[in-house]
Amino acid sequence: MRNRKEATMDWMDFNRDGEVDGFETYVGLQMLAGSRQEAIALTGDDAFYPALP
Repeated sequence: MRNRKEATMDWMDFNRDGEVDGFETYVGLQMLAGSRQEAIALTGDDAFYPALP
């Protein structure tokens, strides 16, 4: 049986290469966030969001 961390990380392996790379982690964190502020707090980066007018 796989350990809990492996089972949790599997959904973030979008290209199914057996590794969760930085981009997949970044996108996964964006998907988990409930708001723009939460996404920025999780990733430490606001480049994903366009500037608001």
